[in-house]
Amino acid sequence: MFPLVVQVMQCIYRAVDPQSPIPSTVDKWRSLSLSYKVQLEDPGYAPSIVILNLQEGVMNTRFMIDLNSMHIHDKLRDHHLSVPQEIIPTLKELRDYVGRIVRAKWEAQETQKQETAHRLEMAREQHRNRVKASN
Repeated sequence: MFPLVVQVMQCIYRAVDPQSPIPSTVDKWRSLSLSYKVQLEDPGYAPSIVILNLQEGVMNTRFMIDLNSMHIHDKLRDHHLSVPQEIIPTLKELRDYVGRIVRAKWEAQETQKQETAHRLEMAREQHRNRVKASN
């Protein structure tokens, strides 16, 4: 996913300040360049809010992108703008990627809950059988 994030960052820099060059190190910002926050709605397996935080190296977040509304917040300039059309497919792909991660985590938790419930039921059944056998 990192190449997609770099593509998004380059496009946003061009959109925000077309007169300035894109920082030459943008493709080296591997650490802390992509993070997301997810607010879950019932039944809990689909994200309702996905925010992409783009950071410059180890600095604070420069751009926040709401992948649902497709709006950018330039935190440095406190300016809001719409996502450039050219990166909407890329942002949708990133949003879907986050959705797959959230779904996989939710499914793993549900599987664990079911396995725990099954083991508990089996233990109860064994206990009932032992009580019956001892009577």
